Amino acid sequence: MSIISPINTSLCIVQGFVLLCAALVIAGVEVANAEAPDPNEKIEVRSYLDRDSAGWADKISDYAFVVEIKGCRIQWNAVEMKEPAEKRHLSIRRNCPISFSEQVPLHRAILKDIFSRWPIGEFDTISWGNFGDPADWSWNIPIAIASDKSKEYRDYRKNYPKTRFWNLNGIFVKLANETKSYRDLQLLIQEFGADIEMLSVEKVLSQRAKDIPFYPELKKQNISGKTRLIYDAGFTYFRIKRQ
Repeated sequence: MSIISPINTSLCIVQGFVLLCAALVIAGVEVANAEAPDPNEKIEVRSYLDRDSAGWADKISDYAFVVEIKGCRIQWNAVEMKEPAEKRHLSIRRNCPISFSEQVPLHRAILKDIFSRWPIGEFDTISWGNFGDPADWSWNIPIAIASDKSKEYRDYRKNYPKTRFWNLNGIFVKLANETKSYRDLQLLIQEFGADIEMLSVEKVLSQRAKDIPFYPELKKQNISGKTRLIYDAGFTYFRIKRQ
């Protein structure tokens, strides 16, 4: 029978604590290093054929457009599919712990590069990934508040699984398009002569208000901490349309 030394156990606990602290420090440094770009600073966009992306069996081309600056990395991909009926589409990856409104100049620089190569009319969708971001819940707050008043969501909660209305994905899309909580992105796309609306989402998140990261904002609206709300989605897709 093996005997576990109290000293070894204490060492493991200390080591685990040190590793946890180190991880938190690193995360804090990343956020601290991220800054909004200087208005007078030239933003360099790097582009290349993205051979590391998935799905090449169905694609003709997939070009990545990347900006890396002050703790932020933003990448848009312009994809052309083999299927003749399909238009090009855009996808995005963000690792930039500042608000979207502060990110806008970086996105604008990338989109200028993309649309100088292909007109925006050749694209039909944007794959956005996570709807919200822990660094910026401004898009999520209107969704959560609206879900508290939504008759569809109230019916969903009350009668699930025999709700008369849509599933959570459909409710989230409806609320997002009604509140226009993604307005900053919409205004950016409008600069290039087009418009967007939310098309679909996957993996909608719901929790009691008191457990949602931005509960203080919800409390200001007199929303009970016990009320269950929808507030985020793991995958988000926008339709690009004419203005």
